[in-house]
Amino acid sequence: MGDTDATATAYAKHYNRTWSQLMAEEARFPLEEYGDRSVLTTWTMSYEQVCRRSEVAPGLLKLWGFLDSGELWYELIAAGSDLAAEMHVPTWLLESAKNELAFNAAMGLLSRYSLADGKEGTGSHSMHSVLHRWCGYLAEDKERQELGCLAAGLVASGVPVKSDMEYSKKRKRIVAHGLYVSGWIEEGGGLDDERAVGALIRPDCFHSIGYLLSDEDRQRAVQMYQRALQGFEKAWGPEHTSTLETVNNLGNLY
Repeated sequence: MGDTDATATAYAKHYNRTWSQLMAEEARFPLEEYGDRSVLTTWTMSYEQVCRRSEVAPGLLKLWGFLDSGELWYELIAAGSDLAAEMHVPTWLLESAKNELAFNAAMGLLSRYSLADGKEGTGSHSMHSVLHRWCGYLAEDKERQELGCLAAGLVASGVPVKSDMEYSKKRKRIVAHGLYVSGWIEEGGGLDDERAVGALIRPDCFHSIGYLLSDEDRQRAVQMYQRALQGFEKAWGPEHTSTLETVNNLGNLY
């Protein structure tokens, strides 16, 4: 209320109106997950205020709904600028990817409205798991697919190679995101045809995520490698280097 200069009466009216709107959208937001109506209503009102003040912050919040809740940091988002050559990247993501100050300002705004928590001394942010589930419902229809594919691309771009001197540290930091996006992929990416998600994500992304998960979740790594193999065989044929490398990596998991 202090951030909006609203009177107590105006705030109460807006609060009740917001709750009524949420009740009307119950199919979109499964309200029974949240128990006390005050939590969901407060988040919604905070999100509305964030949308009025920034284009970057609400975009990052919705994108975060397709990543793991545990930690979000600038370098993960910065990979968005490289994705622009491969897929459509929204302006708000390009802005935050190319400008760390813009990213920090957006995350600061989310923290101010209690939609994110800064992790002191790390430059990164976390989010409560229940709030994170709610964020997963903010985007609708085609935007959900786009954000899921962007999340997969960001994670794939951030996978370190084993020759990296900080491989263990970097892998440990990003592996939870790999598990989350691979779960979204295996659930079909919100598409009616589960196989259709394979046409939206490049096979090298599947390969990178499989590589990331090979020491963490063998079954999930196999699933990602199999998707990569299908894509490489279709694009390049069975004798291409990428295809053969994927076959070899799959074999190493058995």
